[in-house]
Amino acid sequence: MSIGSVLSRSISRGLTTARAFSTTGRNFEKLYEVRTYQCKPDQFMPFIKNTETEQYAARLNKSKLFGFWRTEIGALNQVLHIWEYEDLEHRASVRKSLSEDSTWMIFYPTIAAQWDWQTSHLARAIPGTINEPKFSSGVHLGLVLSENSAEIREKLSEESTISLIGGFEVFVGPVGTIYYVMNAENLNAASTALEKLSKSIKDTESTLLFPLPISPLK
Repeated sequence: MSIGSVLSRSISRGLTTARAFSTTGRNFEKLYEVRTYQCKPDQFMPFIKNTETEQYAARLNKSKLFGFWRTEIGALNQVLHIWEYEDLEHRASVRKSLSEDSTWMIFYPTIAAQWDWQTSHLARAIPGTINEPKFSSGVHLGLVLSENSAEIREKLSEESTISLIGGFEVFVGPVGTIYYVMNAENLNAASTALEKLSKSIKDTESTLLFPLPISPLK
C-alpha cells in the first residue's frame, strides 16, 4: 500500500525553495505533482540522508519544491513530496533538463535502487488552501478524501490545534481524490484532531508526517 492508500482511499483506483503562500493568491492555477516513493526498509534512512547531499541539490535547483515528508504512522518507509510547476510543458522541460544534468544522472541510479516503487499524480491546488504553517512543531498530518467539500474544509478550520497548509485535487491518477496537508500544534494535538475528524468525515484515510530537512514546509 502507498501513501496514496494511506493518505488516500486507493491508489489502484486509477536549490529553489522560495515560496509564496497566500490564501488569496493564484496558486490554484499552478500544476502540482504529488509523488510517493516506497523505500526498501533497510534503505529508508539512507535515502533520506541522500536527499541532503549536493548531488540531490541538482534536483532541487530545477523546480520549486512545495514540501517533502516521511511517514511516521500509516504506510511505513514511504516519502511524499509535492512539486510545483507552471504547467505540464514546464514539467517536461524540467525532466529534460534533469536528463541532461550529468551530476543528477550519475547520482540517480543510487537513489532509484533504494525504492521498491513510486507513483506520480497531477493535481491543482484548491483555492484558499495554500497557507503558511501556523505552528513550528514540525508535526504534519495528511488526509486524503474522495470528494472536494467546503463542509470538510469548514470542519478543519474549526480545529484550533491544526491548520490547513495545502489542499490538492487530483486530475491525473485517482481522479477527484483530495490531498490535504495540515500542520499540528504538537503530537497530542494531531492525535486528538484526527480522532475527532474520523467521527465526522467518512471515506477518509490519514497519516502522520514529518518534514525532511530539505522541505520548505517545516
